[in-house]
Amino acid sequence: MPIVNQTNNRVLPYKVYKADKFLSRLFGLLGTDNIDKNKVLYIPSCSSIHTMGMKYPIDLLFLDKQGIIVKKITHLQPNKTPKNCFKAKSVLEFADGQTDAASFEEGQRIQLQVDESQKINYSAFYTILHWPINLALSLLWGFFAFNCFKYFINSGSPCTLGLFFVNTILFFLFLTRRESKKTTRNILDWSIALITVIISFNYKPETTTVQTIQLVSTSFQLLGILLLIFSLLSIGRSFGIIPANRIIKQNGAYQFIRHPIYTSEVIFYLSFLLGNWNIQNLVITISIIAGQIFRSHAEEKLLLRDDEYKTYTSKVIYRFIPGIY
Repeated sequence: MPIVNQTNNRVLPYKVYKADKFLSRLFGLLGTDNIDKNKVLYIPSCSSIHTMGMKYPIDLLFLDKQGIIVKKITHLQPNKTPKNCFKAKSVLEFADGQTDAASFEEGQRIQLQVDESQKINYSAFYTILHWPINLALSLLWGFFAFNCFKYFINSGSPCTLGLFFVNTILFFLFLTRRESKKTTRNILDWSIALITVIISFNYKPETTTVQTIQLVSTSFQLLGILLLIFSLLSIGRSFGIIPANRIIKQNGAYQFIRHPIYTSEVIFYLSFLLGNWNIQNLVITISIIAGQIFRSHAEEKLLLRDDEYKTYTSKVIYRFIPGIY
């Protein structure tokens, strides 16, 4: 139904959605890419809001119990928390610039009627959990980096030093990575991605006594580590574990193959297996390779919905090995 400005008798053709449930109030406009200029979100029994995690600016009208505008805020940017308006009993959220376009001013009385309840946007879960998860993962990889450094001090192993740099980079990438535009909701995609990462921590060192094999193993482990560092620096803040679309990366290592991180990891794990041969390590390596192949297909299934990625795949045609696959 239209909103009626009773002060100037102006009828405004907005569609009013009411956030009247716990989750719809908690999420609000979080997780949305924009708000239609003809849509208004009505939050009753509310005197303060925030725009933490939002992707676009909005306008606000704070109303008292008589429907009088007691406070107007325009162009409120994402990640802001305006002061609590204690006189307000409800809030209206508009698309950026709409309160000026509709000539709303403080002191005016408006009348509104709700069209329908606001549907719960479950993608807002990702927005709310984004930073806590980033912090937790960065601390975890920071712990790995610290342990690698301690082991390097005791052993002098160049591979351990390389892993220290890898985990340090991951610490900063998890801490600063950008929120995804689209994340898979397929439970199998999530499960395979997480299992592949978790089992990689279960390798059992069993160094070979054959010097030639050990030298080859160490050399190729270092190659895998160097390629992994290059790949991680290439993907930057778009790094993630679960298949998602953050930004289509086309430079650095991504000029040559579409999944350079997975290729680098496979080189490292195969090299580690060569110098630390046992059945447990063999099973883990085979599982990781299978997991990386599955993850690459899951990621591409999601990314191919983006025209920019389709163009990218026509230029970079190989997934893992240039000229082969």
